[in-house]
Amino acid sequence: MGRLQEITRSSANTAALRGTSRQAQGGFVLVVVLWVLAMLTVVTLSFGHRTMLERRAATYTLDHVQAKMLARGAVQRGIVEIRNKAFEEFSRDEEWTPLTHYGQKWARPMNLYEQGGYFQRQPGNEEDVVLFYIRDAESRISINSAPPELLDNVPNLSPTVRRRIVNRRTRGDQEGEPASSFHAIEELRYMQGMRDEHWFGDENIPGLRSLLTVHGNRINVNTALPEVLRSVPGMSPAAVDTLLSFRNGPDGELGTSDDQFFRDLNEDLNNKVGSLGDSLIALRQYCKVSSDYYIITGVATRRSGAIVARVTATVQVMGNTAQVVGWQEGSFDT
Repeated sequence: MGRLQEITRSSANTAALRGTSRQAQGGFVLVVVLWVLAMLTVVTLSFGHRTMLERRAATYTLDHVQAKMLARGAVQRGIVEIRNKAFEEFSRDEEWTPLTHYGQKWARPMNLYEQGGYFQRQPGNEEDVVLFYIRDAESRISINSAPPELLDNVPNLSPTVRRRIVNRRTRGDQEGEPASSFHAIEELRYMQGMRDEHWFGDENIPGLRSLLTVHGNRINVNTALPEVLRSVPGMSPAAVDTLLSFRNGPDGELGTSDDQFFRDLNEDLNNKVGSLGDSLIALRQYCKVSSDYYIITGVATRRSGAIVARVTATVQVMGNTAQVVGWQEGSFDT
C-alpha cells in the first residue's frame, strides 16, 4: 500500500513537472509572438509614415509644378499684351509716334482668376492668385548707356561702384579684361564697393535695384520714378515737381484712370506744362516718351499663398511685334 502511494505521488509530481514545462513553453511562445507582433507593428507604422511623407512630398511637388506652370501662363498673357500694344501702334498712320505711359492697358496688373476667364478657381484655392504685372524697364537709368554725369547723380551709387561701371563699359573692370556690358542688374549686387543699404534702400531713398536697369538708352519721362528724374543733370526740383504733378492727373495719384502723359518733348510738353527753361534741354538730352523694353512678372500661388512661383520675362519691342530676350523663374515656400 505504501509502495502504491509512492508511485502515485511520483506520477503526480511527474505530471506536475510536465504541466509546468508546457506552461513555460507556452509562455515563451507567447512572448515570441508578442515581440513579432510588436516588430511587425513598428514596421507597418514605419511604412505607413514613410508613405504619408512621400505622399505629402509628392503633393507639394505637384503644387510647386502647378504654380510654376500658372506663373508661366501669366507671363505669356503679359507678352501678348505688349505684342498687342506694338501691333496697334505699328498699324496706325505714319504720323503716329509710339508712346509708353501709365494710362495704357499694359500698365494695369491682371489677375487671371478674376479677369478674362482664363482660369477657374477650384475648391481649396479661393485665396490664391494668378496674375501678371508689367514694368517699363526704361523708366530707370541704364548702367550700360547712361553718361557718367548721369550716374554721378544717382542716389546711393558710390564713386567706387560708379567708377567700376564706367570702367567695365570702356576698358574692363579688371586689368586685362575686355570692355563688356551688364546682362542683369543683379551683377551690381556683388560688385566691390556695393553695400546692402545702398542696394536695398530704405523708406526715404529707393535702393539701386529700383533705380537702375541694363536695358535701353534713355529715360522715359512718362514712367520714370521721381528719384530717376531728379538724377537727370540740369533738371531743377521745380521742373521735376511740375512733370510729376501733370503725370498724376487731377486726382494727384499715379496709376489711376486720369493719369496724363507727354506725346513729345517739344510742342506737346510746352502746351501741357509750359516752358521749363534749361530743364527742357536736359529732358531732350537724357529722356524720351516711348520705351522698347518691358519686364513682365507672373506670380502664382498655391495652398493659400504658402507656395509662390514667380516667372519674369524681359521683352523687347521691335516694329510690330515683341521678342523675349530674357527669362527667369523660381518657386519657394513662404
